[in-house]
Amino acid sequence: MVAVVVLVTGRSVTAAVRVLVELLMAAGLLGLSFGMSWAQIATAAVVVAVRKLVVSAIGAAETARTGHSGS
Repeated sequence: MVAVVVLVTGRSVTAAVRVLVELLMAAGLLGLSFGMSWAQIATAAVVVAVRKLVVSAIGAAETARTGHSGS
């Protein structure tokens, strides 16, 4: 829901996706605090890996679109 609000108010898909990914990571890490089974640890690891991939892809897309190297 928060990502939808960011999308509607900011009209930025990139910002909305970043918010969504961060919230999913927070939820995965919060799930670890309730109990640490191997399945929960694996789920949290997958969420972190997906977050890294999405953030990297968004950064690469922004760099390609703007032509700036970010440094």
